[in-house]
Amino acid sequence: MRCKPLLDFIKKVADYGVDGGLFGEAGSIPPQFEELLKDKAAAGNSGEKSPLDDYREFYEFDIRIQQVAPDGTEKTIGHLSKRIGSGSGGEHRAPLYVIAGAGLWSAYRMDHGANDGLRLIMLDEAFDKMDTSNIVATMKYLQELGLQVLLASPGENLGILNAFLDSYFEIQKDAVRHVVQVDRVKVTQAMRNQFREDLWEFHPELIEEEMLSMRAQSNGPPLSSDGAAL
Repeated sequence: MRCKPLLDFIKKVADYGVDGGLFGEAGSIPPQFEELLKDKAAAGNSGEKSPLDDYREFYEFDIRIQQVAPDGTEKTIGHLSKRIGSGSGGEHRAPLYVIAGAGLWSAYRMDHGANDGLRLIMLDEAFDKMDTSNIVATMKYLQELGLQVLLASPGENLGILNAFLDSYFEIQKDAVRHVVQVDRVKVTQAMRNQFREDLWEFHPELIEEEMLSMRAQSNGPPLSSDGAAL
C-alpha cells in the first residue's frame, strides 16, 4: 500500500477528530499530506488528479489466483499482477471481466439479496482476441451473478455468444448510399441449446468422447479375428 503513514493519519482524524479527544489524537501531519496539499493548492493544479480526490489511490490492488483441491482446501498459486506480463490476450482480459462483474454485483447490492431493478453491465469490443474457453467462462460467470449483459462484440464471436444471447442486432453500413441498416435477430432457447452442443463447458461428456477417440487413434485401427485391419 502506498502512502501508508498518510492513510493512517486520515483514519486517526476520522476516529479522534482534528484536535483529538479523550481516546487519542491524530498526531502531527505527515510530510506526504503536506506535499499533497501544496500540490493541490498550487495555482493551476485544482483540476489535476490527486490521491486526495479518491481514497482508493492510497491502495494497490491485486487478485489472488487460487486452486481448489478435491478435498476443498484452497491454495494460492499466483497473483494477477505477475500473470499480466506473460499471459495470452485472453488471460489478460478475462480477470478484468471478473473484476468488473464482481464490482457491479456489489454496487447493485446483489450481495445483500437485492434482485430487482437495474443489473446492467455494458461491454464494448467485448471478448476481442479471447479464445472460446475464456469467452464461455466469462459469459457464464456474468450470467450466474445475475447481471444483464449488453455488449458490442466483433462478428467472429457470434457463434459462441449465441449460446448466451437473448437477441442481437446486425448493423451494416452502405458506404455508397450512406445508409445504416439495423436488423434485430431473436435467439430462442432452442437456438441457444444448439450452439451449446459443441461446447464442453455445457456438455462435459464431450471431453470423455474426445479422449476415447484419441486413445483409439493411438492404438491403431481395430483388427478382425484373422488379424487384418478392419
